Amino acid sequence: MNSLGGGRNDGVRRTFAARALGFLRRKLTSVFGPRVYSAQRLPDSGFLRLLNLPPGDSASDLHDGDGVTALLRHFEARSESRWLALPKILTDLRLDTSHMTAEEIVTRADSALTGDLHPSGVRPRMTGDGHIDWSSNPTSNREWLLMLHRHAWWALWGAAYQLTGDEKYAQAFVRQMLDWIARHPLPGQIAEHHEPWRLMEVGLRMRVSWIPAFGCFYQSLAFDDAAKLKMLRALYDHGQFLNKFHTNRNHLVRESNGLITLALYFPEFTSAKEWLASGLTRLDEELRAQLNSDGSHIEMSVGYQWLTIDEFEVTRSLLAEHELKLPESDLDEALRRMYEFLAAVIRPDRTFPQLNDGFILWDAARLETTAAKSGWSEIEFIGSGGVTGLEPRYRSASFPNAGVHVMRSDWGGDALYLIADTGPYGGPHGHEDKLSFELFAHGAPFIVDPGSYTYEKSDPFRNYFVGSQGHNTVLVDNRSQVRRWNSQHLTPEVQNDRHGAWESNSEYDFASGKYAEGYAPFSLVRPENVQPESDVVHQRDFLFVKPEYWIVVDYLHASTVHDYQFLFHFAPDVNVESISESGALVQSGRNGARLIIRAITEESLASELIAGSEAPVQGWYSSDHHVKCPAPALVFNMREANSACIAWLLYPLDAAQSAERIDVNRSKPESHGLLEFSVNRGAEVDSCSIRFEAAVGKTDADLERSRIVVTRGNQQSWSVGSGRPDQK
Repeated sequence: MNSLGGGRNDGVRRTFAARALGFLRRKLTSVFGPRVYSAQRLPDSGFLRLLNLPPGDSASDLHDGDGVTALLRHFEARSESRWLALPKILTDLRLDTSHMTAEEIVTRADSALTGDLHPSGVRPRMTGDGHIDWSSNPTSNREWLLMLHRHAWWALWGAAYQLTGDEKYAQAFVRQMLDWIARHPLPGQIAEHHEPWRLMEVGLRMRVSWIPAFGCFYQSLAFDDAAKLKMLRALYDHGQFLNKFHTNRNHLVRESNGLITLALYFPEFTSAKEWLASGLTRLDEELRAQLNSDGSHIEMSVGYQWLTIDEFEVTRSLLAEHELKLPESDLDEALRRMYEFLAAVIRPDRTFPQLNDGFILWDAARLETTAAKSGWSEIEFIGSGGVTGLEPRYRSASFPNAGVHVMRSDWGGDALYLIADTGPYGGPHGHEDKLSFELFAHGAPFIVDPGSYTYEKSDPFRNYFVGSQGHNTVLVDNRSQVRRWNSQHLTPEVQNDRHGAWESNSEYDFASGKYAEGYAPFSLVRPENVQPESDVVHQRDFLFVKPEYWIVVDYLHASTVHDYQFLFHFAPDVNVESISESGALVQSGRNGARLIIRAITEESLASELIAGSEAPVQGWYSSDHHVKCPAPALVFNMREANSACIAWLLYPLDAAQSAERIDVNRSKPESHGLLEFSVNRGAEVDSCSIRFEAAVGKTDADLERSRIVVTRGNQQSWSVGSGRPDQK
């Protein structure tokens, strides 16, 4: 007992010492680290020395006479084309003003005047003097408060002001801008836990709201000289803050875009050239540091693939407008590869799978428009649904760096489609979804990734949407994968390795992957003294027998006895028509298409259907931030087994096809280590033989062993599992 108590006390002391050291480091940094000083504190003469107007400008000598008046007249004389245009897409508001009528824009802007600032409908609290309480969060979600400090509705007010000339929009902008500046002085140092000055928000403010609003409202009566000077000082503070400090990954791209936007549209600041050079260098470095050679983003997320593209498109537009380039990288070529990834993973209904964190705020029309402008005919074909462009030379595709494999029958809207994940963890935005998949067929989504819902760590649904319990994979003793607990997985880097095996030809697609990093009750942060169960290795094979159906094979290797849970999460509109211990028939509420799920194994199973459960959390689907609904989750339980092999037949049917014509007959194998069965498809019978001993092992080399033999009804036979890394 004494030794146990001593060990526990040692752990407490180490934790306390680590926290004390961290506190000391932060204090030392706050005293001796790099600092910035606010231009708001400078006298007018001191601030004017931070500007340098072009020679020959009527106000070029700011030190003679009334320099402030001369400076403001200089900005007034600028032509409208030299100001940053109001953004059309306001992501925070879930609006695309290019698709709205003038009346719709004005109506939505008027609603924002009343405090309706967020698509959730949650309004900010107000102070006694009628201003927004910028520090108050009426939700449990930090993202809502971060949105509040990006001020995207200022651009909406700008659009309404341009349409109507009504000064009420300018008055609202000026009142909020001055209040925000007064309440949020520039911090001397980096302040990532302080929402008003988190660097990503600082960068986004520059290009989404502050600079567009400065130009849009400059001529308004409400935007008087005192307010203009105050905002100019604040803009300078933003610039030096972005230049002095930075973070990483997609945040850094947004920060850098904000910095170069400020430098390009306010060249009068004497630091503008330094800011521009700094921003371009960072963007150049980040493009190389965030993009895998196969075109995937290091965070292994479709949502963040889109977000990163969106930000680098901002970069491309800014550089083209000002005839600039990145110092070393070819931005056009990098964007083409990133769009190719999105084109390859698109579902048949031209929506996108929700792999890892991220909210899908972009659509196939974006693919089509960009591809048409860039001359990418195959991407244009995919984005347009085959209306324009040229049909790609490939249907199925593999992205080895991301470990993402797409199996597709054709490019039509009724195509059969499966996307499998055998890749690395995606950093802080990663999910415990290795070997998970989505399945879409005959115009309907069936097996889906449930999404992200929230980034709020204190929300119990965060654990569900990140953990394996929210994905189409296997739990061990109701425990999740826990790659997140390995700190190296939280700092993703460019991948040069191949993650998983892949084969593709006219007869079949085959992908395989392995998980061997342990299982534990999932939490975002590893609890003290919790050791993951490392006894179990899970390998999963995906075989697309073209063009009709899939066989998914799970190999579980363990030296001791465990319970296994096999999860299938369905789209919310899927109805479970029938269910047995080893299978189910489900139907899409969208169009009546069906999916047969049948387990083939030597072990006994029990099944359970769950939807909308909160204790434990299970059976939910999220399509957007803080939006969720119940969705059926089918769980097959295998009790008290050590090593086991189970094959799943996934057979889609259109609404006119009968499920009765499809049957599975399991054969008694002649030797141990074989799983043999036939798939009866009416007039034809396919035979399958799986040697699960060939899958034993913990290394990726085991993925390369040939272990599945299929004989089609036409007597054509082939062996799969050699792991040739064919792509597209």
